[in-house]
Amino acid sequence: MVSEMDIGIKIVEWIPPRMDQIKINFDGGYSPEFDRAVRSGIFRRSDGSVLFAFAEIMPPHTTSYYGEVMALRRCIEIALVMKLMRGCDKIWIEGDAKFLVETVNGVRFDDRYDMGGVTIIQAVGALFESCDITFVHREANEAADELCHVARRELKNCYWYGEANLPRKLWRSLSGSRKDVLMLGATRHVLLAFDGRLQPQYPCLLDHGSLSLQSKFCRASFSRVCCR
Repeated sequence: MVSEMDIGIKIVEWIPPRMDQIKINFDGGYSPEFDRAVRSGIFRRSDGSVLFAFAEIMPPHTTSYYGEVMALRRCIEIALVMKLMRGCDKIWIEGDAKFLVETVNGVRFDDRYDMGGVTIIQAVGALFESCDITFVHREANEAADELCHVARRELKNCYWYGEANLPRKLWRSLSGSRKDVLMLGATRHVLLAFDGRLQPQYPCLLDHGSLSLQSKFCRASFSRVCCR
């Protein structure tokens, strides 16, 4: 049984960059049914509008770790082209690959990642006036995650310049990036995440008691939570 002292509310949301920044969300993964890794990235301005997005499939016999590091590498290389062509010299790159972000930032060493790719990422990042690479929970990285699903479905490389012809499912991620996430203690994983339809994305068991959760997208009362 979890006591009420262990329950807290953490807001997980996509945070826009500063006016002088471009924010890039990346994701990578592996599709076992096709034996291919996939990678994606989405570039957004401070008002949330999409500047560029891509979804690509990788060569066969790769892994999800390879997909993640290649996604980050692809994003920072595209950002370098934007720097040379448009003068975009301040970037913020964000993804839900926690160990990769920590490896690139020198916090840990994880040899599951292609260290040659990590070295290139670090070298290219040093060419910018400002290059921040940070971790975010998956609930705030849904747009990049959805683009990976596009690569899996289409089995081809896809590119979007601006917001014209973006995948329909992507719009939900762009418009509803704020999530209410119910956490158990500071170190536990996400237990519940509710979207605008009030549907729990993670299973839980609700018991009597009371806990109030309010947000821009939903208002609901929950009872004391017990994890299955």
